[in-house]
Amino acid sequence: MNFYCNAKNVEELESWLKQNLEIVKRFSNPKGKTSEYTTLVKGKILLFEQTNSWKEALNLIGKKYEDFREKKKNEIFKTPAFGMPVMHNRFTMRLVPYKNSQNRLSDRWASPVIFKVIRGNEIYFPVIVILNPGGIKWIGKEKKDRDWTLEEIKEVDWSILDDFKKILKPIKELAL
Repeated sequence: MNFYCNAKNVEELESWLKQNLEIVKRFSNPKGKTSEYTTLVKGKILLFEQTNSWKEALNLIGKKYEDFREKKKNEIFKTPAFGMPVMHNRFTMRLVPYKNSQNRLSDRWASPVIFKVIRGNEIYFPVIVILNPGGIKWIGKEKKDRDWTLEEIKEVDWSILDDFKKILKPIKELAL
């Protein structure tokens, strides 16, 4: 694998990523496929125009993310697609992943969205990786009294990840 990126533009970054991803795929175990957890399989890498500093690169994607989350804050059953728990009402209500319509899977679940800056040849590339979110099918809304109790449960709505991708407008998109 080539761990040093010397890309001068998005096309060279795309080529560098593709070469390294092919190496990763050769070492992956096809029998180890799972749909229960967040994975690279069927994920995407979104590439954006290069910037002159890592701060500019992070701000480019970070500001879009902040604006998007603000617009979607009232759609509480969609926001867990960015990771859980989602806490509300001064930590007296939370959204957590459920295995089925009655059994909690975990207290936590990692976001399938990864923000990354890749340093090229004296420039910086903002990158977002959107992983396959895996097999989480339910979100439980729990309320805290003495313990956490299930108040409501709904199926996961992953469409918010597509909505987020649409507002980002990446220059290139690589399928994993």
